[in-house]
Amino acid sequence: MATPRFDPKISLGHILTALSMMGAVFIAWGVMTEKLAHVKEAQSAQQARTEKVEDRTGKLEADSATLKANISAINDGIQDLRQDLRLSRGTAAR
Repeated sequence: MATPRFDPKISLGHILTALSMMGAVFIAWGVMTEKLAHVKEAQSAQQARTEKVEDRTGKLEADSATLKANISAINDGIQDLRQDLRLSRGTAAR
């Protein structure tokens, strides 16, 4: 078996290989830069959607608190009516 030896000549194959490698690197760089731009655009769109959802959630929480207060007031009114009814029945029965 022959031992490997270094040949200092530069052939057309060496040049084509080097050019192909550089071209592949430039193409990969361009593709990654384009993908990065798309990711940044999608990220900003997602951020806008997230802010809208957070606003809606805040409004729903405020509405929920208002509804709880209204329901509590209605329950208090019902309790007052029941108590008045019991008092009036007790007075009418005597």
